[in-house]
Amino acid sequence: MSKEQTYEVFRFIEYGTQCRQSLDCVQGFLLIDYLKEYPRVEKDCLFRWFRQLGHLLEQYQCCKKGRCYRYLNPYSVLVMDGNVFLLDLESPENEEALKNMQKRTVSSHFVRPIFERKTDTAVQIDLFCMGKIMQFILSYAEVYPALGRREEHLLRRVIQRCLGESVRNYESFAQLQKALPQVKEKRNKKGVRYRYIVFIGSFAALCIGSVLFISGKDEGTKKEEAVQKDIQEDVSEHMQESGTAQQRAEKKKDETQTDSMREEGQEDKIKEGEESLSSDEGERIVASLKEGLLLNTSAENQEVIVKGKELEAEILRCLAAAYEREEMLLEAAGAYARLCEIEEQPERVEMAGIKKMKLEAGAGQYAQAILTGEELLKKLEDSEEIEALIREYEKEGGKEHNEE
Repeated sequence: MSKEQTYEVFRFIEYGTQCRQSLDCVQGFLLIDYLKEYPRVEKDCLFRWFRQLGHLLEQYQCCKKGRCYRYLNPYSVLVMDGNVFLLDLESPENEEALKNMQKRTVSSHFVRPIFERKTDTAVQIDLFCMGKIMQFILSYAEVYPALGRREEHLLRRVIQRCLGESVRNYESFAQLQKALPQVKEKRNKKGVRYRYIVFIGSFAALCIGSVLFISGKDEGTKKEEAVQKDIQEDVSEHMQESGTAQQRAEKKKDETQTDSMREEGQEDKIKEGEESLSSDEGERIVASLKEGLLLNTSAENQEVIVKGKELEAEILRCLAAAYEREEMLLEAAGAYARLCEIEEQPERVEMAGIKKMKLEAGAGQYAQAILTGEELLKKLEDSEEIEALIREYEKEGGKEHNEE
């Protein structure tokens, strides 16, 4: 039998629209251990957990200025006295739980597979995790009294909207809270309390795998292996498809934006690196890269590499433009040289190379500028502008040699 252990959890104190965070060391069970020891969960407790988790995620984002928690899973939720709490993942007290979160089975299911920097909000990322944890609890717990067909149907639709699988997905935690069932108490004529469930609207959804678990579970079987097997099969195909689709979409979007700017005569803006990141966006990207490394999965590592390269290129474009404006020509040439190495779009490689050639020629280094142009032609195969610059610099270099 598992014993209660001490973990460090978040406590939130609300002041109107503001929220303060504190930490507290408490004894309890991790959600996954609790359901192993106490699989029978009362229906009103189940709904209370769902509401508490949604509210905790909302409070966390309020305290962290919009940053997502992202790691909501059975190892990051503590159960104590019938209530649930979020673990502080940076606390040494929770190191063992963190190691379990890094297991491929856990991270591949409960963390959003691809972090869509430009389209996904922090709310959508945590709502995805919320849908997955609801899925897990419903498939693992023995709810009593049993969920009715109407209740199962409503919960399926709630989870579906959390996971982004519906036409009308949730965009805020307020929408989730409004859709979740509420437990109210009412007295009958004899003064005896009885409870009834009031459902608001037709919201949300659980994936097909969880429905099978709810409707066809066997009380005498061990559920953990079956759940984990279903988790892996359910998510792996979706991750591969979504990852490939996003890479294609981002590549196409970048190419479309470049072509559009060329048509509008804004090539100078691209060349000078004025497509800069805001400080908030930069911090968010860096935070996502660190989170990806924390998970230590192949998919997340590849995502860190891709996003890291994009971020490096964006920074170098800005640096190169700033160096030029401050007449730090040597540093600017170095930045453009690095851009020539890491840029993937031929147009951007050409732009960075031409800038470098002009800086070198401006410093009287015609031989170096010609060498740069020849290296670029090997990489690009064809560029009329670079070929023209090479011919020009060969003439200029010849003139200087004759004058000497």
